[in-house]
Amino acid sequence: MLTTIARICLLLVVLIYFMVGYFLGAQPTRLEPYGFAFPNAENVTAIRTWGGFFVGTALIGSFGVIWKQWTLPALVAVTIVSGSVVFARLTGIVVDGVEPRQLSELRDESTGFVIALIGLTLAWLGNRRDHSHEGHGLNHAPPSPQSRTNKTTN
Repeated sequence: MLTTIARICLLLVVLIYFMVGYFLGAQPTRLEPYGFAFPNAENVTAIRTWGGFFVGTALIGSFGVIWKQWTLPALVAVTIVSGSVVFARLTGIVVDGVEPRQLSELRDESTGFVIALIGLTLAWLGNRRDHSHEGHGLNHAPPSPQSRTNKTTN
């Protein structure tokens, strides 16, 4: 059950990132009403690059949505990438100062990170629970073949 909820969290992040990536990559000039200026092609390309970044992150996450065995690695990757973006935004706010638009962007960027972090936690707990039923947890090595044969011969 925990893994299923984790995969739903991952699906939400994937959908959010695909939508953001499409919005930034295909239609970057729609950001003009929000205070972004596009005086030349370089500015448009910079925004499109961010779109590609979000689409790429969504593609990584989609492997975990499609294949259950990829859920935990995909959540790790998406959480690290999302967390790095949030960390960079927070660092910029602390070092460069804060403006209302930065807080709005921080809120938007933190949404995917928080959902991914919740999904990662649930996937880890579900994975840990599943492995504990096998007689060994994630923090312990599986029994060696030699110890298994000793048990059967005794």
